[in-house]
Amino acid sequence: MPTTNISQIISDVIDSVRFLRIEQRRFVEGCSCALFLSAHKNTSRLAPFCSSSQSSISVDKLHPTMVLAQKSRPSE
Repeated sequence: MPTTNISQIISDVIDSVRFLRIEQRRFVEGCSCALFLSAHKNTSRLAPFCSSSQSSISVDKLHPTMVLAQKSRPSE
């Protein structure tokens, strides 16, 4: 049965590729792990907003870069 577990998919792909040196395999594993963790952190950061409407999101809950972008916008 196909899996949607990203760590299993990455592991299967890495196992099917023939690496000439162990350092190449470790590099690919490290990059894959870093990308997965980065995506997970971003998803976790957005999770509190998933159940609220856009108008109910307060500025103090936003990421600092989002707050700066919102403050620099001209008022409509």
